[in-house]
Amino acid sequence: MLDELLSALHASLRETLRDELAVLLRGLDIIAIFVAHDQDKAMAFTDDVAAMSHGRVAQSGTPKGR
Repeated sequence: MLDELLSALHASLRETLRDELAVLLRGLDIIAIFVAHDQDKAMAFTDDVAAMSHGRVAQSGTPKGR
């Protein structure tokens, strides 16, 4: 579970680490749950997305452009 993992970082460092982490997780075939309140961050980082409302999955699918 990666809860707001990159939120406190400077924008350029955040992007670099996000990309490196995505490569690492995919390369090691690790499934991770990435919690983000910023939709753009979530869409850029993931293969599958789930939007929750009141503790339940409201929508799920793949990010557009993937």
